[in-house]
Amino acid sequence: MRRGWGAEASIRTFRINHNQNRKGNKVSQMSFLPDFETDYKELHDLLNQAVQGHILMSALELKVFDQLARPQSAGQLATVIGVPEQRCQVFLDTLTACGYARKQGETYQNTLLSQRFLTNASPAYIGDLLLESWKMLALPPESLAQWLKEGFPPSPDNELDREELWGKMAHANAQYARTGLAQLAVEQISSLPGFTAMGKMLDLGGGPGLVAMALAEANPNLEAVVLDQPAVAEVAREYIDKYGFSGRVRALGADYARDDIGQGYDLVWASATLNFYRDSLPIIFEKIYQAMNPGGVFACLQDGLTHQGTQPKDMVLSCFMAVLRGSMKNFHQGEIAQAMVEVGFTPVRSRTLDTSFGPMDLDLAVKPS
Repeated sequence: MRRGWGAEASIRTFRINHNQNRKGNKVSQMSFLPDFETDYKELHDLLNQAVQGHILMSALELKVFDQLARPQSAGQLATVIGVPEQRCQVFLDTLTACGYARKQGETYQNTLLSQRFLTNASPAYIGDLLLESWKMLALPPESLAQWLKEGFPPSPDNELDREELWGKMAHANAQYARTGLAQLAVEQISSLPGFTAMGKMLDLGGGPGLVAMALAEANPNLEAVVLDQPAVAEVAREYIDKYGFSGRVRALGADYARDDIGQGYDLVWASATLNFYRDSLPIIFEKIYQAMNPGGVFACLQDGLTHQGTQPKDMVLSCFMAVLRGSMKNFHQGEIAQAMVEVGFTPVRSRTLDTSFGPMDLDLAVKPS
């Protein structure tokens, strides 16, 4: 007997009729009830999204996805990660509901998405990137409300801690570059006329250096300099040695706003790095202009806010905490291109590209011959 069928059908019918009546305003009006044509589901969904974020980050911290590369029962996983079995099953069922695991009988296993991006053994692993980003973006509501009123508590002025943070973020950014940014850079830059004739490039604020290495691989004649903070340059050297590019790619530890950046570049690439120096843009762009060969290309991939600084939503949200703290500033669409023109680059072409972090603007500027 299909005992659940009748009840399920009744519930479904009720839901359909309820929504139709509410949205069609067919229910008789009552003085004590509000009159409305839409519901608040979009607002309530935010609560579930917050829970889903916490569940995903906890799974990453517990290395759950490494275990679920093969089928595991709740009891088996509970023993490995040190969680009581009943709680582990609730956790796994919720991971499955969110689409991060699949359940077959008594066992659980990764979905394709989790296997590809959330297991350490995968070359496309981004778990560390997600965890570090979560730490910067996720805050208890009471803390944010207090900080909006009173300002942020002072951070310890510890140079060693800052250096360690830069290095840690460089490893996380390597995951970002490996799973989209480097491919995007090669796709856009290798299609430029004269790319194969370029002999030297600068990856400005280049982090772990994967973009520079990818472009060097696409053009065997290209040598590259990856310039970033000293702690980040150390990390870049690790990746350069690891992938066998030490003969054509080198890392330079420096501050491009204050220090010398070198000379003779046919290509300068900068990606999501200028936000920290927005007020110094004319000085930095003049320095880049002088460091480039005639006919060289300056490619800048940055946020470009529209609608009076309120869109795209993805970019506004991802930068929210850093902008609120005052550690960086967003760019409005067209600002980068205008600054390029003002120091002498011409022509300047701009396009908006879809990335994993949201829409970003790519501005391509040429130094006149």
